[in-house]
Amino acid sequence: MLQLPPLGTVLRPSPREPPVRPTVPLVATLPIQQCLGSDEVTELVAADRQGIPVEELAGSLQINRTTVLGHVRRHAVPERDRRGLRQDDVDWAVKLYAEGRSADWVAAELWAAPSTVRRALKEAGVTLRPRGRQPTAGR
Repeated sequence: MLQLPPLGTVLRPSPREPPVRPTVPLVATLPIQQCLGSDEVTELVAADRQGIPVEELAGSLQINRTTVLGHVRRHAVPERDRRGLRQDDVDWAVKLYAEGRSADWVAAELWAAPSTVRRALKEAGVTLRPRGRQPTAGR
């Protein structure tokens, strides 16, 4: 059976050195909790109703995306289909893909799943290239 060192023991940097006890106690830190005021919650809910992505709202208010979804749910905002891309994102994806970027690269740029980008490109009438590295002209 595996024998674990006592709590507070720092594991040895290399197998030849003995474990050491820290001189300063190890303290776990918790993330700072951001408490939104009623005005901020109202703005958050209004922005969600306008279709602003949850990740964008969470980033602008420095809160977790589940906190955003919780506020939205508590204010009885009807759920929208969050799987698709906004039209301006689709237009941008089509442009980048036409310039030769891969669907995976475009997905990373848009913070979306590659399957979402591929589906949006197909729905926009784009013929997708085969996956993988493509041979270059002149080789």
